[in-house]
Amino acid sequence: MQFRFIVLTILTVTFFVSSCSKSGLEIEEDALLKITQRGSIEIPGDEGEVTLSVSDITGGACTVSVQGMIDGLGVYFFDQSLSEGQAGTFQYHDSYYEIKIDHFEEHLLHDDFAFIRLRTISEEESKRREKTMESPETQSEPSTADDSKAIQPYLTQLKKSNLQFLFGDEVWDGRFTASHLEAKFILLHESSVDAKKDFRNMVVTASITSDKAYWVVTEKKDTVLLVDWIKW
Repeated sequence: MQFRFIVLTILTVTFFVSSCSKSGLEIEEDALLKITQRGSIEIPGDEGEVTLSVSDITGGACTVSVQGMIDGLGVYFFDQSLSEGQAGTFQYHDSYYEIKIDHFEEHLLHDDFAFIRLRTISEEESKRREKTMESPETQSEPSTADDSKAIQPYLTQLKKSNLQFLFGDEVWDGRFTASHLEAKFILLHESSVDAKKDFRNMVVTASITSDKAYWVVTEKKDTVLLVDWIKW
């Protein structure tokens, strides 16, 4: 009788642990994912589908975002600008992943495509990657990527807003607008120039290919220039 009780207890605990554990994303390891610029795909996860999206492909780079749910709350697991061959890591529940830009495919008559590889990695490999990125050797010389950290407070203002942003005939949300402007900054900015000044004057003020300006519809339904709306 005591033996049966012990076995039942073990089975109950095993079921409870397995039901509460988070296995991660349902992916085909290292498969090549084709995503159009400003497009996205859905990946099954423990708490519903996770969205993998890319921004405009500008200057050989794009912002890659991975968004999903944790305990019922929307979370960005990854949101970073990557060029061809570059990779980043992120954690989803108890699993760790590498996301890498394999290559871009450019087209004149229709949208460009990003080809992305996604694979599972160990926690140790993820931590090793983070230490490598933080090491002095990888940060010894200033770069546009380093300077992009200086504009994150302004991009955060866009990402956290629930407003509409206007550019010509297009209507964007805050997150897409932030990704677009960050990619434009990476394309235009030179590390020898003040990042904030470049972002304001060369990126936010107007388009580089036309005289069209960026606008925002405020909470009071007023339409104002984005450069005037951002809290500098």
